[in-house]
Amino acid sequence: MKHKLAVFQRKIHSGGSRLLARGLAACAVALLLALTVVLGGAFARPASAKADAKNPDVVVSGTTEWQYRDDDAQPADGWKTSPAVTEQAWKTGKGSLGAKLGKIADLGDGHTPQVLLTQYRAGGLQDIPAYYLRTTFDVTDPNAVKTITGSFEYDDAAFIYINGVKVAEVGNKSENNYTGNMGGDIEGQHTWGGTNADKPQTGTINVTDVSALNLKATGNVVAVELHNGRPASSDVYFDLTKLTLNTGAPDPGQPTGDLKAVSLEVGATEASRNINWLGTSTAESYVEYVAKPAGYKEGDAFPEDAATKVTATQAAATRAGYQSNKVTLSNLAANTTYLYRVGNSEKWSDPAEFSVRAQGAGQSFNFLFAGDPQIGAGNGSIQDNQTGWSNTLNRALKKLGGADFLVSAGDQINDRGNEGQYDAYYAPEALKSLAEATTVGNHDNGSMRYTDYNNMPNVSDKGSTASLTGAQSGDYWYTYNGVLFMDLNSNNLTTSEHKAFMQDAIAKNPNAKWKIVVFHHSVYSLANHYDDSDVAQRRRELPPVFSELGIDAVLMGHDHYFTRTYLIKNGTPVIPEGHNVSKGEDAPTEAVNPAAGEVFYLTANSASGSKYYSLNRSLNPNALPSWVAHQGQSKRQTITNVSVTANELKFDTYYTDQDELQPLDSFTIKRAVAPTITVEKADETVKVGDAFDPMTGVTAKDADGKDLTDRVTVAIKDKDGKDVRYVDTSKAGSYTITYSVEDAYGQSAKATKTVTVKEAAKPETKLSYKLLDAEGKAVSAVTVKVGDDFDALSYLHVYDETGKEVAKDGVTLRVTDATGAEVTKVDTSAAGEFTVSYEANGVEVASLKVTVKKAGNGQNPGGNNGGNNQSGNGQNPGGNGSQNNGGNGGQNTNGSQTGNTGKPGAKPVNLPHTGDDAFALVGGLAIAGVLLVAGALAWRLAQKRR
Repeated sequence: MKHKLAVFQRKIHSGGSRLLARGLAACAVALLLALTVVLGGAFARPASAKADAKNPDVVVSGTTEWQYRDDDAQPADGWKTSPAVTEQAWKTGKGSLGAKLGKIADLGDGHTPQVLLTQYRAGGLQDIPAYYLRTTFDVTDPNAVKTITGSFEYDDAAFIYINGVKVAEVGNKSENNYTGNMGGDIEGQHTWGGTNADKPQTGTINVTDVSALNLKATGNVVAVELHNGRPASSDVYFDLTKLTLNTGAPDPGQPTGDLKAVSLEVGATEASRNINWLGTSTAESYVEYVAKPAGYKEGDAFPEDAATKVTATQAAATRAGYQSNKVTLSNLAANTTYLYRVGNSEKWSDPAEFSVRAQGAGQSFNFLFAGDPQIGAGNGSIQDNQTGWSNTLNRALKKLGGADFLVSAGDQINDRGNEGQYDAYYAPEALKSLAEATTVGNHDNGSMRYTDYNNMPNVSDKGSTASLTGAQSGDYWYTYNGVLFMDLNSNNLTTSEHKAFMQDAIAKNPNAKWKIVVFHHSVYSLANHYDDSDVAQRRRELPPVFSELGIDAVLMGHDHYFTRTYLIKNGTPVIPEGHNVSKGEDAPTEAVNPAAGEVFYLTANSASGSKYYSLNRSLNPNALPSWVAHQGQSKRQTITNVSVTANELKFDTYYTDQDELQPLDSFTIKRAVAPTITVEKADETVKVGDAFDPMTGVTAKDADGKDLTDRVTVAIKDKDGKDVRYVDTSKAGSYTITYSVEDAYGQSAKATKTVTVKEAAKPETKLSYKLLDAEGKAVSAVTVKVGDDFDALSYLHVYDETGKEVAKDGVTLRVTDATGAEVTKVDTSAAGEFTVSYEANGVEVASLKVTVKKAGNGQNPGGNNGGNNQSGNGQNPGGNGSQNNGGNGGQNTNGSQTGNTGKPGAKPVNLPHTGDDAFALVGGLAIAGVLLVAGALAWRLAQKRR
């Protein structure tokens, strides 16, 4: 229109009437201004779609008409909000827009643009950094719109607005220092940035707060800011595949009673854990947890009656319709497995479990260190990245038999506002059981969602980017078994804040056995970010602080390229003799007893495989920086297992892209503390003839508690200092034994003991020892009845060399039972057998066997020498062999009489004492005669009766 008016003006002027021309021109200008007002202040406006209840889609892939700018210039203000634009540079096209190498071609997976964008700047040396697109829509009833949803495909970054309000952003970062704001926002800047993926990626739109958009019946504007990833990018692409205005009731797909991103996180100490989740319930929510009952198995009901319930701290999340919930579990027991669930009566999560291992300063543990998972970064789909991330965790845990927790180097996701990427990051079941410690990466920074999804302990206000990322973005610390971990938000470039934070954390933990720092932006890496100005600043400022504060190890990410350094002190590498890789020598694999201020730095590659960088083009692969000890880009997923003891930090890095992990690198920091040797008897005396083992009672351990006893060596010298092979116990002598041991660190220890071999002490030869019974007869065995008192010492008689009985001084008794076990005395409370050894001056001089039997029942065991009674006890053990069940066995005070008749129940016959042996003989003969006569008479009488 502007062109036609100009031609009309020229025709009137050629007709010769200057006054008429001026009048008509003035009228034309007035008409033009009037049209501008009528058309909404613009010269051009795309065809508008109209939404109503029957046709809610205002944008449909391939059919929507777009206005776009591809002239390497930013539009004038108002292009995101005005229904029409005035600049002639705006072009019009329908459907998807893009280019590949300056032409319409497939960018991958069938993404072929319908509208060709001018890809290169004048001269063709660089890609145009940014493009601007817009379309409009009308809506029958703006108040009826409850939510707006949509999807789009992009390459390499995009920002989408409705009536000037941003509803989606993806790829908001500058990979290089194109803008002087390396790693910062590219939104609103005519510069390069984004994912640099190998094909277009998918994004989503989900608006629940529609009132903020100020929808009107006509002239609503959808605006898109599209960025090319870098000056040499091969392609660019955008397609808003669908934008839907949902009217009436809320979208039935809107979750109710939903739980997302349940994650277990590190606590302030090894005895605590934090838990975080998103849920749709606004009612009070909880964590219930309990020690796992014996026999509990997956699928069993959660034991809620025995569980402890902890109320969550709840706040509205950035994710529409969700609340962020945070809980801390404290006083967890060592070596215990717990079950837990989150939620409330609206919905409980499925039970999950976690284990608390050994606790206490110096106790060994291990943790996993993962480089940028960065879900959605471009190598494959979000689902591919999720699978890679999950595989890395599962394979590492299987290989290592578990881990105490996980440390992430940051960039958990690629697009800070992308909920789908967060869902994918938290999808692995392992994150419900493996506590994690996240780090604020540049892709995480700038969205309050980071705080929604994380619950780290001891978060400081120092080092934070809270205005953009929320309260969880500050530096934070925690301890685990006496090791101090400090995680820094390196998006904050104020080094003084980070230093103050670390000084405070160290002051609160002065006895920390190790100090480990984690942050995102690697200061010692070799890929894309090596020469970034912000990285260079951190490289100048942070290492001297770490050396000053006595940091032991620093773990980093950001560059997606594995790099480990030598130990570095104040920014200068400490290269051990024989391990200078620049000379072709092998890289060191350990550092023993690092000097004060020497720090180890490790940069991890991607744990998910979502993105890899190559060696920076400014670097010569044959002349790398002096601090590089080991580096490489395999474009394979990796993870590092860090094993921690009181005196060792070991970093083992593995490839995780196959079921069986393959080693990539290993490095160990050792504090070589001397081992210890324990000798139970430093001075020992043995008897001549006794066996002797020099290792009896000797043990050795290294500083980590590992047993070294089998590595102990023994050196023996006699009393003259002569080396001998063994302690000779065949004769008296004295020896010195020196024990030595060396641990795996080369540290050694010694201990000594003295051994004296002595002749056994002998009793005085002038004394003799006899065992006699009460009658003075020698005995070697006795029998006593159960319940009787027994005095073993009463049997022993000691005589001097003249035969005179003397005192039993110095005599000791040693009693053993039938099994040979030593007991305190002969126990007569029950039947048994014992041996009593009589010792004088340590030498056995006599031995007595003692049998304890139950008391008799009146029986006489018989025999045929019944008159052979011992004096002193009145008993007659003999008789003529007949039993006597009713008497006392036939007492005989002088032993000259036979026993009783032996008839059952017969009373003993007590004959009068004659007092004279001759008279006794005559009496006996007389009795015999009487008996003989009586017998003869009885025989004759019997004959007559016949």
